Amino acid sequence: LAPPGSIPLPGPPAIVQQPQPVVVQRGEPASFSVSATGEGTIAYQWQREGEDLAGAQTSVLTLSSTAASDGGSYRVLVSNEGGVTTSAAANLTVHTPPVITSQPDGVDLSSGDLLRLSVTATGTGPFSYQWQFNQTPLSTQTEATLEIAVVSLGEAGQYRVIVTSPGGTVTSASAVVTVQPMQVANPPAILTHPASQSLAPGVTLELKVTATGEGPLNYRWQFNGFNIP
Repeated sequence: LAPPGSIPLPGPPAIVQQPQPVVVQRGEPASFSVSATGEGTIAYQWQREGEDLAGAQTSVLTLSSTAASDGGSYRVLVSNEGGVTTSAAANLTVHTPPVITSQPDGVDLSSGDLLRLSVTATGTGPFSYQWQFNQTPLSTQTEATLEIAVVSLGEAGQYRVIVTSPGGTVTSASAVVTVQPMQVANPPAILTHPASQSLAPGVTLELKVTATGEGPLNYRWQFNGFNIP
């Protein structure tokens, strides 16, 4: 029993607004807040994974620039002379951007071969993939590995993949794929080669080649060793 004339202690604080989950990109600020009522002076102590955070003793907790290591469960202890009330836990999720750890490699193939290119990425998943051929999206190539069962001459060129995750987007290096025609008994012969030219800017360039062989003949012009779409 309290001694005669003593003042009874107040009840512990009541939390009227709990901290809410927060999702941010790495490097962005993050903030948690709590609202509480009670008699007397109310004190706050924020915790991460049950451990006190130094200097986090106000109703609002702010992280100015988040890192992946800041992710986890946060709560706050709200106290006065009458006791301590613990808030509900709120999770901080920090999305890290994808990083390509294995780039697609260029290959030299013959017409009819299997083309397989792959990429490996790390970061906050899940990941989605979009392969491109000469910077044009390939609607059916949306996995980490690109496969074309029977490659043709027209599929020689530059391939790259765009990797997207909740943390952002990254584009791989381009892989150069060359495709040689299948060997035939009588390969085509070039009768007239393209002639070197020196032109003024703005003048139309026209190059011609004359070839003979068993038809039909296919042509693929290149610039500096790369196919011209």
